[in-house]
Amino acid sequence: MVDLMVNEQRSSTAGKDVPAGYKLTEVGVIPEDWDCVPFGNLFKTNTKKKKSAIMS
Repeated sequence: MVDLMVNEQRSSTAGKDVPAGYKLTEVGVIPEDWDCVPFGNLFKTNTKKKKSAIMS
């Protein structure tokens, strides 16, 4: 799936240069110092409940 997205992105940017300081990724053209990571990797899930909520 990601390969398909990258190929589609490349075909839509065919003939266009990626500006200096940028790179082409599966989500499009982004700054070179950015990383592409799954959205779920950006946050921690907190499953703990507050005691006050349990006591109510």
